[in-house]
Amino acid sequence: MDFMYMARKSAQEMIDYSNKLAGIEVESILERERNWYGKTKQVEYRLINGDIKSEMFFTSKSIYYKRDAEYYFDIHYHKNGNISSIVEGFIDEPASGTTHLQGTNIHFFKNGNIELDRYYKPAGCLSGYYKFYHSNGKIAITGRFVNDGYPDTQSPDGKWVWYYENGIIGKKIYFKRGFCVGEFLWYDKDGYIVKRKRYREEDAVGVKDISGDFSVKFGGIVSNYSYR
Repeated sequence: MDFMYMARKSAQEMIDYSNKLAGIEVESILERERNWYGKTKQVEYRLINGDIKSEMFFTSKSIYYKRDAEYYFDIHYHKNGNISSIVEGFIDEPASGTTHLQGTNIHFFKNGNIELDRYYKPAGCLSGYYKFYHSNGKIAITGRFVNDGYPDTQSPDGKWVWYYENGIIGKKIYFKRGFCVGEFLWYDKDGYIVKRKRYREEDAVGVKDISGDFSVKFGGIVSNYSYR
């Protein structure tokens, strides 16, 4: 395979590569059982280059690509056949029983619009820009993460903005490596400021201290759209 997971990819690059993988002919079938809805079935193929393609059928379809026992690309589908998510694999830590996501991680709504665009580098640690969308295709949350180079050390950094479905800003907050700095602003759906609050760096107020306002789960998608 010529796909290097450590470089961040756009949604279209991920989709194109997913289609390329799905279209690869298999050399031999290791196991074949199919039952689209109902009981869990699994189909395993060995790709021409020796990689494994494993299809899992639950109430939807998932395809996993494995190289040397390490999962490096996963594609999940909605019932309507549209892609649900594309994940650049994950790394297991047997000692702790933890699984860490790695690389580009993109989720889609059933209508095909992007729901979430995030990136893990190193594995288990969010890095760079984070974008969450409304189902109508408009941006819902945008910001960026920095980290300390090992799992679960990500912190929001710089400007984070929340938007209503009509595209109007709902909330604007600022961070410096996980600590609140500057003026926080809340807006109503007409774009008028309804609340403001200022934080100083020396106050040492962290993102965990304002969990009700920072509606992003580090491991999940988002917890709410509560702006006011």
